[in-house]
Amino acid sequence: MKASLTLNHDNQIALFYDDDLGFEPEWVSLDLDLGTIFLGGSDIDNKAIKLDEVDQRIYKRIKDNTEILLIRLKKGHDNKVLGTITVPLMLPSQL
Repeated sequence: MKASLTLNHDNQIALFYDDDLGFEPEWVSLDLDLGTIFLGGSDIDNKAIKLDEVDQRIYKRIKDNTEILLIRLKKGHDNKVLGTITVPLMLPSQL
């Protein structure tokens, strides 16, 4: 799965990804120390994604945000959006 954490054109923290998760995400937990983002649905539905690197602009903004925009792209087509959803964003210190 390709995934990228970025600031979108509206200056929101956004996660772009190109894989079907198999569930509708209800929350996201981001562990900056591990470089891993966890997407969760019901009690049994979840997915972990390892991030390459988090841009310092995003790193500074994450601690002040309570939501993240998830943007699913068509695999192999970075400009074809299949769906978007805004979900709560938690950091390990908030768990």
